[in-house]
Amino acid sequence: MGRVLIFSELFEIRELLAQDFAAEGHTVVVTGNPALTQTLLTDLNPDLVLLDLHLKKASAWNVHHLITRKSPQLRVLPFAAYPTTDGNFQLTLARPEGGENLSFQAFKQKMNILLNPNLTSEKGESEEQRLYPES
Repeated sequence: MGRVLIFSELFEIRELLAQDFAAEGHTVVVTGNPALTQTLLTDLNPDLVLLDLHLKKASAWNVHHLITRKSPQLRVLPFAAYPTTDGNFQLTLARPEGGENLSFQAFKQKMNILLNPNLTSEKGESEEQRLYPES
């Protein structure tokens, strides 16, 4: 399974994502401290980085650029999470062509497809092809 590094200052988001990805068999490391970026990239050597855009201690885009400079082939997905009225979370994937609002389950499904390229979406394309068309 994959190695996932999650950056989020929101404890609830870190724990929700960590628990679900770990239950799927992935190795998960979470942090709310962007100062640990270089150390965590080196120690974990992740397959995927989920980067919450609501970082307060540092600019999420600066962290994104740091990651892509250090590890150009690493997949980094910026996201934002919002609580819903029913106590769940909606997540938005940030991409150059615009954001995509997803339920937590849909978000998790997309991440599992990225971590397991043999899985495909309902449209028959891999999520990796859709999120990273240049690959």
